[in-house]
Amino acid sequence: EIEPCGCRTNPTGGMIRKERLLESLLEGRTRDQLLQLDSGDLFFSSQEIPETLRGQTEIQALALARSLRITGLRAFVPGEKDFALGTAFFERLRTESGAKALAANLEKKTKSGWKRWLDADHTFTLHSTGGQVHRVAVIGLIGAKIRLPKGLRATSPVPMLRQWISQNRKKADWLVALTHQGFDEDLQLARNIPGMDFIIGAHSQSYLQEPRVVESGGRRTSIHQCSF
Repeated sequence: EIEPCGCRTNPTGGMIRKERLLESLLEGRTRDQLLQLDSGDLFFSSQEIPETLRGQTEIQALALARSLRITGLRAFVPGEKDFALGTAFFERLRTESGAKALAANLEKKTKSGWKRWLDADHTFTLHSTGGQVHRVAVIGLIGAKIRLPKGLRATSPVPMLRQWISQNRKKADWLVALTHQGFDEDLQLARNIPGMDFIIGAHSQSYLQEPRVVESGGRRTSIHQCSF
């Protein structure tokens, strides 16, 4: 939020608090040592925006997008709320944020049929304090049951995830599935499809004090949930 967050102490805006956290994580480090990701429902608090609030909602969303560029967001998977003002405005927000929008199983209806709209994945390069280079492969996935606006649909994430893991397991140091589908679906995904190192998810507002670790197929997948 760009307004006071309602915290009992030091109720500054949420983005200011986030920037302070990032500064503390980056102390003595450079930006290429931090990979900041988001699991969606990033720009709006609801999926339906009344026409009377459209103008101020656009201003707020653009302010948030520009602040995300300043704080260094690298990639996100869109949630259903991110399309509250349409796909064209979403494209504007994506450009303003400077972040990659990833969604391997999101399709948009065109005159020639349904086609994938956004990039499926991206591999980021990080540097450790010791100078080592690490490759982090990230895929975006949206739950097939998520209610999306007309003209968009999410297919099953399972076949794409299986193929992506087989293609990237030996190429990357870590595989990250950035999901917007909810904790129960993330848990099922980790149990049924081994090979991921991390699932960073959202949608069900399942706040985890500690990540849930799932062991399957001889590998451990750590599930993290954003409380949105």
